[in-house]
Amino acid sequence: MKKILVLLVVFCQLGLAQNRDITAAEYFWGTIDPGNGNGTALTAEDGTFNEAVESVIANYSNNQTTVGPVLFNIRVKDANNQWGSTFKKVVFILPGATGSFRQVNLTKFEYFFGNFDPGEGSGTTIITFDGALDEAIETVFRSQATWDVATGPILFNIRAKDSDGRWGPLFKKTVFPYGANPNAQLIQEGDSIEICQGSSVTLTYNGPNGYTPTWFDGSQGNTVTFTPTQAGSVSVTATLENSTYTDSINIIFKPQPTSTITPSGQILVCASSNFSLQANAGTGLSYQWFLNGNAISNATNATHLPTAVGSYTVRVTDATTTCSKISNPTVLSTTFTPQPSGTVNYCGTQIISVPFGSSNSYQWKKDNLNITGANSNSYTASQPGIYTCVISNGSCSVTSTSVILNPIAAAPIANSNQNFNAGETLAKLIVNGTNLQWYSSSTGGTTLPLNTVLVSGTTYHVSQTINGCESSRIAITVTQALNNSSFELDNFLLYPNPTNGILNYKSSEIISEIKIYNMLGQLVLEKLINNTEGFFNIYNLPTGNYLVKVNNNHKSYSIIKY
Repeated sequence: MKKILVLLVVFCQLGLAQNRDITAAEYFWGTIDPGNGNGTALTAEDGTFNEAVESVIANYSNNQTTVGPVLFNIRVKDANNQWGSTFKKVVFILPGATGSFRQVNLTKFEYFFGNFDPGEGSGTTIITFDGALDEAIETVFRSQATWDVATGPILFNIRAKDSDGRWGPLFKKTVFPYGANPNAQLIQEGDSIEICQGSSVTLTYNGPNGYTPTWFDGSQGNTVTFTPTQAGSVSVTATLENSTYTDSINIIFKPQPTSTITPSGQILVCASSNFSLQANAGTGLSYQWFLNGNAISNATNATHLPTAVGSYTVRVTDATTTCSKISNPTVLSTTFTPQPSGTVNYCGTQIISVPFGSSNSYQWKKDNLNITGANSNSYTASQPGIYTCVISNGSCSVTSTSVILNPIAAAPIANSNQNFNAGETLAKLIVNGTNLQWYSSSTGGTTLPLNTVLVSGTTYHVSQTINGCESSRIAITVTQALNNSSFELDNFLLYPNPTNGILNYKSSEIISEIKIYNMLGQLVLEKLINNTEGFFNIYNLPTGNYLVKVNNNHKSYSIIKY
């Protein structure tokens, strides 16, 4: 019975320069070297040498009648027909095993450079992608080693661990690297790449094998495909255990061609219109016209004669750079809608506009009257009213839809005639509004404080301010009261009027009762209250006119329910 205890893990020519492929291998036993090419050829039937070497050692030990140490020698030849140094290892033939049993089963490999041994299991792991060590050793020299090692010579150390968890001895070899690679070149496409704006680009990882690439967008894989939105650098990192490298590539946008259409904007057309759309001219440019995003057949000239309303664009391609650009649309239209449209509440001023067209002319109107000097596609309005714009182009003319402007702050609500007692001030008048401001006249004039003493027969003017916008002013004429009964009745306020349901009331004196009559004199609603202000609901009353009486006073107030 014989056993072998062997740990052979180096199967390539460590002394050869990086990037060389192994083309042949041979071995011999003992101390006498038969010369390069005269050893026993080592055949790797599966394309790898690991199991082939195990088989040689196992077969040799099976045929030996003696036990003890014997020298095993192996060397390899590269693609340039150069033989490398001979690696030697003493193999111990031990008694006691059957001839077909193999004890060598390598499970892990590690290496380090230099003289300092970090300890078993603390070296850099060698990744055997196909389960064989031969190509993995080449990978170490072709990629992993060249990222860290300065220009040689330097000692290369390697060892392996078997299936029993036992590390073998170190194999050492002095190697002569061409130099370190401190500036990692991880991206196959190089340091920069030029593309057309809007085009996608695919980048390829070309760094050391065994490292995990992580791209700028967080994705991991040998390639990344994306469409850059701006020029500049994107990066990738490669990581293996505690080792990390970073590389970047600069994305450069090629110059885009100019792409414009004359006329531009939204152009008014009518049945009598007859004109061409003209793209910008230039050397080496080609064209494709589109209508509403669809390519127009045979429309590949710089000039295009439109035959339908819609949105026209042109794609201009530069033959030199192969880059294309699509123009802004020129829209042929028979109608124009202002922005904003419909009824608009505004504060101070309001800008209204219709779409611009380079060949159009414009005239704004307020309440159907021309506004002098308002001849652009936009107008800044400061007064309430109905605004329209007349757009013309050659013999074509059209009036836009209208915009109704209302001041954002409505005028306050109050009875236009109110009574007061002698010595009372503006603060006594009943007005429903927010942030009231009193004036001596309807426009301009003097502002009046609330402690202004009322003068009989005088008309005062008041506005309200909401969200920083002041409303128009309403007028209130005051008369000195002769008795309390008349005063109570005249200072009663009922709003809104007309109303669709809720009716508010407000008075300077206590209201005890409100009665509502229809136009036939029939009592339809009666409210007993004891307050100076409040509201009640007439939603269930039919649409029409009604009379309101307060505290059984002879005076009535007319309201409208809609």
